[in-house]
Amino acid sequence: MQKINSFENLEILDKYAQKYDIPFWTYIQLGGQWNDGVKQQETVRYYPRPEEVIWNVNTSLAGGAKGIAYFPLLQPYYFAFAPDGEMDFGRNGLINANEEKRAWFDCVKEANRYGTIIGCFEYGGKSAFYVVNNDTTEAQSITLQFDQVYSLTLVSSEREKAVQRDSVTLHLDPASAALVLMREKGDGKQE
Repeated sequence: MQKINSFENLEILDKYAQKYDIPFWTYIQLGGQWNDGVKQQETVRYYPRPEEVIWNVNTSLAGGAKGIAYFPLLQPYYFAFAPDGEMDFGRNGLINANEEKRAWFDCVKEANRYGTIIGCFEYGGKSAFYVVNNDTTEAQSITLQFDQVYSLTLVSSEREKAVQRDSVTLHLDPASAALVLMREKGDGKQE
């Protein structure tokens, strides 16, 4: 059986989501040591680390995921069964069966607070970036930095503007978005 890494898996999901015109969501693992067999089991090291949860969220969104869900959100009580009638509530879940926040709670809260979502895709044979202010109550400025000067077209609900720059700062109202089309390499002069 061929092994598939995380990035290949995301590529496959994105390919079929586009083929059948349906969005895909990714489940992010919060803990381990599942216990569907409802047996007492020894505890091993808790995983994933909070940084790994954030990495999973970021790479999933970058790979085309349109939504994120977490498993398990609430720890089933039998997932905590440990030997000798003990309970290990730290194994998994955003909130454990003892109704307490787990180690992953803060990193998930942080992951769900990302202020910007940038979709990168090809449009008419050129690179395009759809920049969304993910904050529904506050305006914000978002800067895209490029490796050199490019001829860009900036498209928002109010206007369309052509510029030559190696960076562009977009001022977006709450929940608004702008499209940045990268037309071609610029002549090296910024406008």
